[in-house]
Amino acid sequence: MRYAVILLLVISLSGCSLPLRSDIVNMAPKPLVPTLGMTRAEVSALMSHPVTVGYEVDPATGALKPIEAKSLYSSEMLTVAHQDYLVDSYITGVQRAGKPIGEDVLTPMIFKDNILCGQGREALTTLKAGPSKAAAVSHEK
Repeated sequence: MRYAVILLLVISLSGCSLPLRSDIVNMAPKPLVPTLGMTRAEVSALMSHPVTVGYEVDPATGALKPIEAKSLYSSEMLTVAHQDYLVDSYITGVQRAGKPIGEDVLTPMIFKDNILCGQGREALTTLKAGPSKAAAVSHEK
């Protein structure tokens, strides 16, 4: 009788285990923030999303409707010591509705040969400072 109870418990508990699936076990989490070495497309996929820049009143209902803009605010080419860099500036800071977008709410992403080599205002300032400092930015990987 005891063996029958043990066998019944083993059979009933065998359905509680989860099978190991290689696609779940080996799935590496994607980074949620841009990291040096990412391609421009990877950074764009992480950073591109609508940003609310203000509100307008719906005349029919009187409700506030958000005014949205793309988070990629600007792109510019920058040449330092005969090397070309692409700087994409994304809106990342929270601002009050109706205020103009200033540099304090923008985060520059610096690309060389389509690879992220620097990010942030300090990296952009260093790059613009000159060739010796720019070399340090482009090799920050």
